[in-house]
Amino acid sequence: MKKMNKKALLKDIISAARCKLRDEEIELYGKPINHSKIVKNKKTYSRKNYKIKIGE
Repeated sequence: MKKMNKKALLKDIISAARCKLRDEEIELYGKPINHSKIVKNKKTYSRKNYKIKIGE
């Protein structure tokens, strides 16, 4: 059996933990959830969408 250095061992542990959490998340919600980006609902009212452009 090969002896692993600390960085490789730590990388394997982190990737296994992420994989486990992702599988649990898919099992709970039925799909993976995006944690890094907030998805804005396009149907909600926003004043930005209805501003009148001056000069047109």
